[in-house]
Amino acid sequence: MKLLIPILFFGISLLISGCSTYNFFQTYEDSGESCKTTIEGEVTETRKWVGDAPLLVTRGVGRNFEYRQGEILEHDEEGVLFNENRRSLANNPDPKFYSNDRIFSLIGEDGNILAGEYPDEEYGTSHFLFLIQEIDSEGKIGGIVLEPGEPFSYCADPGEYQL
Repeated sequence: MKLLIPILFFGISLLISGCSTYNFFQTYEDSGESCKTTIEGEVTETRKWVGDAPLLVTRGVGRNFEYRQGEILEHDEEGVLFNENRRSLANNPDPKFYSNDRIFSLIGEDGNILAGEYPDEEYGTSHFLFLIQEIDSEGKIGGIVLEPGEPFSYCADPGEYQL
């Protein structure tokens, strides 16, 4: 316990000092007439599951959901025949048919939704943070926070940057 406090203090002070060189670029609208170089575009986000797949999420008792990873053996308008992964040495479930009324989500190997809707926990993001460093600078890092589907326009000093 005595060693934990100095380690935490060192980690927090390192984090704070590391953030001191971090600055955000100015948006084009806020820069006035002084903007000579702009970074512009739009971030597009595909609707794909970013967790493990294939995945079957079924409705349990009440508001509970059961997550099952495994293999989709058959899928049609009635439901899915799903071969769930082995849970332990003693628990290796046989393939089981789940009707569509029990399926909350069925996500294929490629991350696309096959039935139901995406579970919220591991889908999508509210923003992206891009860290940009001027190549010839001494550790100065700038950041741009972007929202999916929103166009952006930021000012930057002329130079060569790495993302």
